[in-house]
This record gives sequence, C-alpha cells and structure tokens, in this order.
Amino acid sequence: MKAIGVRELKIHASRILRRMRQTREQVPISYRGSVVAHLVPVEEYERLKAGRPDFWVALLGFRERVRASSLGLGEELEGLRSPSKGRSFRW
Repeated sequence: MKAIGVRELKIHASRILRRMRQTREQVPISYRGSVVAHLVPVEEYERLKAGRPDFWVALLGFRERVRASSLGLGEELEGLRSPSKGRSFRW
C-alpha cells in the first residue's frame, strides 16, 4: 500500500482502517513527503511485541550483562573520576 498523508488519514480514517482490516496490510503514514509512521493490524503488532521485554527491563538486563570489567576496560577506566568531593552547591 502506498503512503497516505496525514491530512488524508484525518479525513478518511474509517475508510483507511476498514481497508487495512480487510487486507491485513501495513499503511505507511507520511508527513510532507516522508514516511513518519506505520499503521499495522493488531495481529502484526502483537506478533512484533511478543517475547520482547519493555525498554527498562531490557536496559537493566543489558547493564547486568555488560560491565566495564567485562569489556576489559577495568584498569583503563580506573582513576578517570576525580577523587574530589565535587562542587559545593547552595540555594
């Protein structure tokens, strides 16, 4: 299916959704000639989402798997931070 402009989507949303539901195709949405989003059937969305953790769970898992020492950078990163207490701050 060719890209549909935002204005066309706004005017013909029910027709576009009906056609998407019948054909099970993704619908690219364009803004000023560039595709900015895709409407996908709910089945496709669920398939894409299945088995993937949400962002924060994935980030925490990544942080657990990858540490500076596991990258072989333990000694190189040692001492990069200043031993001072930092700047003082007052309101």
